[in-house]
Amino acid sequence: TIKNLTSDKDVIFNVNDGGADTEVMRALEVNGDVHVANTVYFTAETANTIGNGATGTIDWNTSQKQKVTITGTGITCNFTNPPGPCNVLLKVVQGDGSDVIATWDGDIKWPTNDTVPTLSTGNGDIDIISFYFDGTNYFGVASLDFA
Repeated sequence: TIKNLTSDKDVIFNVNDGGADTEVMRALEVNGDVHVANTVYFTAETANTIGNGATGTIDWNTSQKQKVTITGTGITCNFTNPPGPCNVLLKVVQGDGSDVIATWDGDIKWPTNDTVPTLSTGNGDIDIISFYFDGTNYFGVASLDFA
């Protein structure tokens, strides 16, 4: 059961066990600073695979930490934009070592004259690509060749 409070931004998620509703979660929007005393973590990264000549889409609304295993060449990697500015991470795993993402999402800006990084080529190698999304464009930097 979903109940609205005084505004359309205040939403309570309730469980009805046959009697009274029990609140289990309240949607929260913070307009100000947030202090976290311990670690903020994600329960899991979202795993994707893009095969030879295929187009795959990384949906940043699913998770801000994504893994994509690439298995072929001529691969296109597109993004579904998150709802607002944020940092996101993409872990790219090589299938057999000869795999290549030929075309990246058109909203990505790369450093050094907009040059796309050359991904690692070893079987099972891992590259971590960090993106800052400003609401329109992604600004990407790569940490390459984790074996």
